[in-house]
Amino acid sequence: MKAFTMIELIFVIVILGILAAVAIPRLAATRDDAEIVAKSQTIVNGMSEIASFYISQGNFVKGPKGDTDISPMSNIENPVMLRGNACATFKVTDNNETKLIKSTDGLCANVWSTGSLAAIKDTPFSDAIIIIDNK
Repeated sequence: MKAFTMIELIFVIVILGILAAVAIPRLAATRDDAEIVAKSQTIVNGMSEIASFYISQGNFVKGPKGDTDISPMSNIENPVMLRGNACATFKVTDNNETKLIKSTDGLCANVWSTGSLAAIKDTPFSDAIIIIDNK
């Protein structure tokens, strides 16, 4: 009869454990990166939609739920949340001004350093949207 010895089985189990210990953290990091890029793109889309609304209508409009209700101008969630932290909050202050309040809590710091958001990170104005650091 041919079969695996106990030592061979133990070696296989140890090797599988080592592979799992290396692979699982890499998968978690990949998931974080995907969430960060998605939220970054959501903020960029919101800025684009709100700026387009302002260009076409000539003013900003508050929704029925108050100054953070941007539903007439954009379909994005407001505030833009990532794992319980608000990375960005759009706030309509009047018909000619919308503030984008950015936060760097938790993974939000990574959101503001990716893609096209990295270019406006330290820029005080972007079209008619005023960007404010929430510190």
